[in-house]
Amino acid sequence: MALNPEELDLDTAAMQAKYEQTVREQQSQLEKEDLSDMVAEHAAKQQKVVSAFWRENAAPVSIILLCKMSVFLLSY
Repeated sequence: MALNPEELDLDTAAMQAKYEQTVREQQSQLEKEDLSDMVAEHAAKQQKVVSAFWRENAAPVSIILLCKMSVFLLSY
């Protein structure tokens, strides 16, 4: 918290009140902060990772699943 030169003459109670007001204003500002851009950015990064994984692993995974299904079906 910063004080103006004219506020240096404030008594302890007045300084405490100014401090509490400053803290309330900062908390109010934090509550109003829009985080949707950060959330959207994070979701886009996750989607890229998942897409890359499936591009690289979709064929091998599909072949393995088909083989397991074939073995299962042949066992009956």
